[in-house]
Amino acid sequence: MIDRLNYRAKLLGTPKVKAFLDLIEVDTLELPQVSEQSEADALYYSGLYALSSGHGDEFINLYNDFSRREPDERAPYIRDDYLLFILICCAEKFSTDKVWLNKVLNCRLCSQAECTQTIETFKAVLRGDTQNTSNLTAIVVLIQDILKRSLPNSQALKKMYTEYMKEEFPLYRSDFLTITALRAIDIVISEADIPGDGKNAGLKRFESMFLKRTEYGANFFYYSAMFLIIGLAASLYIRYKDQMDTLNTIVGLLGLVGLSVPAVFKKEFIVSYLHKKIQKLFGYSAVFKED
Repeated sequence: MIDRLNYRAKLLGTPKVKAFLDLIEVDTLELPQVSEQSEADALYYSGLYALSSGHGDEFINLYNDFSRREPDERAPYIRDDYLLFILICCAEKFSTDKVWLNKVLNCRLCSQAECTQTIETFKAVLRGDTQNTSNLTAIVVLIQDILKRSLPNSQALKKMYTEYMKEEFPLYRSDFLTITALRAIDIVISEADIPGDGKNAGLKRFESMFLKRTEYGANFFYYSAMFLIIGLAASLYIRYKDQMDTLNTIVGLLGLVGLSVPAVFKKEFIVSYLHKKIQKLFGYSAVFKED
């Protein structure tokens, strides 16, 4: 754990990597303020923002302009895994041109197995082959998570988790792959219940069921109270029919000052209040405190 924290702290000193970590780990994306940057970096940060915000117009314009150039193996962006990863995510999310992106990937020459596996996995994702057993599963997990799509099958996730648990830290020579692997481990532990004793997944299902049932309970109490009030009002009307003119006058005066029945017994407010009180009664609020 200490190794991982120290490793991550070292990476935060690189603006490009920090922005990538913001995208995959936290909700708030902080882009560096720079006066001058390359076209490739501008495209990268625009892609990060587009994925984070869901607004891709600026990115698409930059991408369309950038993709007019002919891919050249000597160009730095060809070997930029962070940029390629973001471009692939954006291609999937915003349906940008995949033909040029495939040319870029084919132009990349690799001398190490890590590089080859990375590029082949990128190609597989672009053609929709996310279940390929030769893929680097961590890359696929992270892309699918960013795009809010289903993760690879549980067998692939368990295999990935088991293999990473046997490896020494850092997991790869490449910082990009190590970052990807660490985040993928967190995702599958949280979302896929790895290692699988069923408790995490069971607790998630129970929490969802509990919240729905407490909401149903709050509505039940609200409508029960309303029926009781209506029944009591009907009983009073029958019993004190002769005094109704006076009662109507009082109700009308209360309405003038905003104390009408709909105002006092507003459904949304009361149901929300009851929902929170039921959660508190069963201890939910003490465990999952609101921000």
